[in-house]
Amino acid sequence: MNNTGFDYDDALLAWEKAMLRQRIKYSDTPPGIRDSGTVSALQAALAKKTEAAGSSALPSLLGSTVILPEPFAGRKQELERIAHIFENGTGPAIICGIGGIGKTALAKVYVLKNKDCYSRILFLTFEGSLERLISNDSSIRIKDMEYRADIYKTRRRYANAKLKVLKHILAAEKVLIIIDDWNHPEGKLQEEFLSLPCDIIVTTRLAPERWNSGSAFELKELTTKKEWEAFYQLYTLPLDDAADKKRKQLFNARRHEVHGHTLRMKLFAAEMNAGLSPPEKISQKPSGDFTVPERKASASFGKDGLLDRFTLKKQELSALAMLSVMPVEGISEARFLIISGVSQRTLTTLKSQLLIQTDRHAAGAGEAVISLHPVIAEEVRQKYRPSSVVCRSLMKGLAGEVQLTWMNGQKDSAVWEPVIYSVLKSFNPPPARFAREYEILITWLWLQEYYEDAKRFMKKLLRAVHSMYGDAHVLTGAMQLRMAAVCFNSRAMEEADFWYERAYDTMKGLPAADPIRTGYLSHAASKLSRVCRSRKDFAHAMELIDEAISLFHQCIGDLKKLEDVTALPFHTYLTLSYYLLDKGKIFLRTGRIEDAEKMYCLAEDALKGDDEAMHLARNTFGSTEYEKFRLGLYEARGQWICAAGQARRMLDYALSMRSPEHSYVLDVREWLADALAKCEMPEESTREYIQVLTLLKKYHPLMKKRIRKIEQKLQNSGSKLHAADE
Repeated sequence: MNNTGFDYDDALLAWEKAMLRQRIKYSDTPPGIRDSGTVSALQAALAKKTEAAGSSALPSLLGSTVILPEPFAGRKQELERIAHIFENGTGPAIICGIGGIGKTALAKVYVLKNKDCYSRILFLTFEGSLERLISNDSSIRIKDMEYRADIYKTRRRYANAKLKVLKHILAAEKVLIIIDDWNHPEGKLQEEFLSLPCDIIVTTRLAPERWNSGSAFELKELTTKKEWEAFYQLYTLPLDDAADKKRKQLFNARRHEVHGHTLRMKLFAAEMNAGLSPPEKISQKPSGDFTVPERKASASFGKDGLLDRFTLKKQELSALAMLSVMPVEGISEARFLIISGVSQRTLTTLKSQLLIQTDRHAAGAGEAVISLHPVIAEEVRQKYRPSSVVCRSLMKGLAGEVQLTWMNGQKDSAVWEPVIYSVLKSFNPPPARFAREYEILITWLWLQEYYEDAKRFMKKLLRAVHSMYGDAHVLTGAMQLRMAAVCFNSRAMEEADFWYERAYDTMKGLPAADPIRTGYLSHAASKLSRVCRSRKDFAHAMELIDEAISLFHQCIGDLKKLEDVTALPFHTYLTLSYYLLDKGKIFLRTGRIEDAEKMYCLAEDALKGDDEAMHLARNTFGSTEYEKFRLGLYEARGQWICAAGQARRMLDYALSMRSPEHSYVLDVREWLADALAKCEMPEESTREYIQVLTLLKKYHPLMKKRIRKIEQKLQNSGSKLHAADE
């Protein structure tokens, strides 16, 4: 493994598995494998190799932040002071000072000058709490360790466990950790973190006497004439002597006015470079969505704010507003451009004015990170008060990208975690006007198994929607359906059933002529049908799914008449296809195999003539619905060899889309083991049961009933294996 976090052994093992799958899949090609004995032998060898890799792997830290060079002047004594702190073993080095005085820049320059002394560097921005920082797996990444609600239950418990692993890792590796903008005490957890066996730099607005650990010192303005001369040369464009002399007089006058505040002097230099005539030229009040509320003048720096001296266009203000609700640690520039709709030209302008920072790459990635200085972000939030309306393009863009990421099965969806949490926190209470976008972000939470957070945010959103629209509104029913889905996926089944029934009743009470109401009533009926099926109330389940299908046909004809088809819970025939599969599942559960087969054929036929539905059914994770149904048909007919082959294909696909410990992957592996056991292949079924049991105990230890069930199946499979040996 290199210091970027790339594991060559893991990559090689993954490649070998992928190649074997392809050789089995394309058995009729020259590299393919036709002999089943050879296939079994190769699979067994890979299984042993995987098991050995898992047992021998030690925890390791992943990723290393790349700090990019930026203009910097002076601070020689402060840099030497940090070095002496680490040399004398009196760390952490805690840099204190007012916002914008240059604390973060000093820490980054120390990194650039000493990066070769460390095997890994982590630049972390403090946001919310230390517990949140430690438990954030996109900031501090440890191999084979991630937050699981069913393992740790709370973030505090996970943070404590992660801290113990970190101590073990850092004792064997030379690491530098920078915690930027840590501005409030954290008690016992703070002391434990600051005692980690590595070099730590903290930047903070708290006074030195507030820190009980390490060596804290206050960073003040540049003091010597030589330092200010170097600063001036760095940040101003060259002019002829006469113009430069006049500009330097303005510069020094401004320096005394703001008491040498570094950030304000950088912005003042950018003003002069842009040709403004300070201090007379003040930006006009922005138009459109942006309003400038009355606020008190800064006691420290006079009446003008950091942004008052810039002439900013509406698109530039919009970009600043959206960046101000991004996480403090920033966001990849490429990702921000995708979700915000901001142009590259606008970002370039703001960078030239030094309002946007681009000074590092994300840990373990080559993507440039952009951010606002905390002082500038605070000014933007106070002055323009970003709201979901002001940031509507961000809300829509982020929701769309997150939804696309999950639908395509991308395993890097966790990179959106800090962005999603920051947006959810910024727009609190939730915006009822953007309920659909907001609930997509909440859906991401439970898909990532942050169940408690998802339920908490969803309840807030439901209250906001109900407060604005009341009971008799389709959006209220739609959010009740989503509340039910959140509860269902967090395994709160009774609560989920309650909300499914509530949503169904809400939709029933709305005017029948509304096609959107009809669509959501159809959706609610299908979900309630599943509830009845799970209760073995098959007669009621059949009535509800028939109602769902009938309502779908009533509604689908109005699709082309609607300006916004996304207002419906469906806009293709894929939904009808799923309904027919649900009806087929009722037939399977009641032993009506021929009727179930007919439903499967009708479900396939429903996709014909609808290209989008066919694409979604064949090229997204939704295709698993058809695969599961085919498996159910094979099992119902007792065709266990076909069932085993089907389950193996499903497992290959699931592993290409989800992690090995994902609950769906474990389901499929269990189905494969069941089929192999029915095929009288005890050795193969035992191997699959062992993998399921191992991953359940490691990643889902609270699923005790399922663990006991797999242990019983494993015991039965082992008995058959023993009998075969005899």
